[in-house]
Amino acid sequence: MKRFLLLISLLVGCGAEQACQSVGKVDRRIPLPPRGDCTPEQISLRIHSKVEYAIELFSQDALHHQVPCYRTPLIGFLPKMPDELGSGVIGYCSPGSEIRFLAPFWNEVSATTRLVLVYHELGHCALGLDHTDGEHDIMNTYLLDERTADSRWNELVTKMMKRVQQ
Repeated sequence: MKRFLLLISLLVGCGAEQACQSVGKVDRRIPLPPRGDCTPEQISLRIHSKVEYAIELFSQDALHHQVPCYRTPLIGFLPKMPDELGSGVIGYCSPGSEIRFLAPFWNEVSATTRLVLVYHELGHCALGLDHTDGEHDIMNTYLLDERTADSRWNELVTKMMKRVQQ
């Protein structure tokens, strides 16, 4: 119940403009580094131990779908998001630079929610994807609900990887 209330408070706490984003938009003005194989080492040389399992799964999915990745030098956690991102942000990607997650949120949610968040951020930083409006989509501005993620995971990942190939 505590996790549910935390998520609800995060979702209710943001304005319409922010759409409770889990990530800021990819800034296309920043040149992305060259693409390469989507191995964990290619994705990032500095990965926090809390996300290693998710990076490995993402790498396997990308390699299975033959999707190359951009390098994201740093993946880690912050106790508080930068003020300029606004309220409701639980993760962000700075292309070619870093992915950061909100540590207090991360520590309160399930493994499924964490996996969705990591895939979402890597969708931005490693694959170069923007947000979507799709209700059942990892790249939606709103965090995908756990029940949908658990029941439709392979379909969701395939949909995400196919967007890269288009």
